[in-house]
Amino acid sequence: MNISDLMIQFAKANIQLDGIYRVSVPPGSKVAQQTTMEGVCGLVFPIGGKARFDICKKEYLLEPGTVLHAGSKMELYKEVLGDEIWEYILVHYRVLNQENWKESLLDLNFTLKIYSDRNREIVLLLEKLIQINKKSGYRNELISKALLYEIISNILDFSAERMEYQQKDPFDRVIDYIHTNLDKNLVITELAEAFGMNPKQFSYLFQKKIGLSPKKYIMDIQIKRAKELIIEEDISISEIAALVGYEDSLHFSRIFKQNLGMSPSKFRNQFGKNPY
Repeated sequence: MNISDLMIQFAKANIQLDGIYRVSVPPGSKVAQQTTMEGVCGLVFPIGGKARFDICKKEYLLEPGTVLHAGSKMELYKEVLGDEIWEYILVHYRVLNQENWKESLLDLNFTLKIYSDRNREIVLLLEKLIQINKKSGYRNELISKALLYEIISNILDFSAERMEYQQKDPFDRVIDYIHTNLDKNLVITELAEAFGMNPKQFSYLFQKKIGLSPKKYIMDIQIKRAKELIIEEDISISEIAALVGYEDSLHFSRIFKQNLGMSPSKFRNQFGKNPY
């Protein structure tokens, strides 16, 4: 589903929360020959486990990070997959009025994918919405409506973010990943697997694209970041080692000295107050 079109749909529609429910379903459960509620749209936010939803004979695999939208009065089949409990939050909303623009939200079923850290942000907002929805009064209705719009807006933004990221050159994404996860023990075999390659192919293509082997590139970035931390931050060498992916601070110090010709402590003494 086109994100820009969805943004227009939701912007033009006047929507109102109809109900929000946290649901747990045991493994092996199946529900067939159901229909979604008439006059109501549903958003399914997976929290744990996996499930298969068929809506109007279109199959969707749901797990954390995949958000499902279903329209009104649609054929529905549900099945829990695997051995885990299937947990999700279900949001029902009504479309009070909608200007004619392509299809109505009531006629749409689709999924949007977001990253796991973004999914946690959405779940926190949903839990807040659950608590607000338990309270009565116009002020709480207003807060609920604002939260619902915020949740929908975030889902669309986060989905667009993921789509844009996936369209980037694979090795641009590898570089982003390395820089974002510098504090982890980055293993070449695991990096290759994460990006759908075997280690030999990954190393060859990485060096061809970047001009350095993955191991050398990671080490150079770690040393560069360590130098910045030594100069800018008043923290211990062992803390700096951990922040650039080294569990053993002695090993980090050896690598640092091999690259710069001096220990991290000597580097701090020499450049800490006058890095230029």
